[in-house]
Amino acid sequence: MDEIPCTIKPIKLVRLHGNKESGCGVIVVSFPTAAGVKIKEICFQNNYTATLTLKGKRPVNIGNGKFKTIVKDFILMTSPHFANESQNQFKIDFDKIGFGDVPFVCLHFILRQPSPVWQKFGLEEIKFFKTAKKLEAKEEKEESPFGEDKSSGNEKLEGQLKAIKDMTRIVQNVQMEEEPIHFDVNGSYDINLLSYN
Repeated sequence: MDEIPCTIKPIKLVRLHGNKESGCGVIVVSFPTAAGVKIKEICFQNNYTATLTLKGKRPVNIGNGKFKTIVKDFILMTSPHFANESQNQFKIDFDKIGFGDVPFVCLHFILRQPSPVWQKFGLEEIKFFKTAKKLEAKEEKEESPFGEDKSSGNEKLEGQLKAIKDMTRIVQNVQMEEEPIHFDVNGSYDINLLSYN
């Protein structure tokens, strides 16, 4: 897959009356073409964000330039008050969610963190990928009279690498559920385990 060039603006926090933080922020990503870009996959690392909603703007000639919800309330941290899943890496496969053939000119990452425990939240290392262009020249495979495959070693290796990538992608999408770490001993807290920052 080839990486897609884009412009990623820093997170903009939504403020309430009196300049209070709302626990909501938006990251705007734009692509350098008016025709839009077909995205195969998005990869990113979480940074204390609890949920993600992703909206995409389609080109004017396809979707009248309107935003369409791609992912709604995707949970990045099962428990927003605990840091267990706060730094996990994620992949969103656009083919699997039905948007692999839809071009987008702009994306809005709407991030939410309802817990007041975390002063900052966001996403890091956001990368976009498209399917690499395949060579049009196709070589015919030679078959021996004994039914053996005489295809080149490179073709076999490419097939094995594809299988390994598919298995790796499946393993990366599996998330381990961990219980929050508690500091109580028999229902009460030990004063020596508490820290005052």
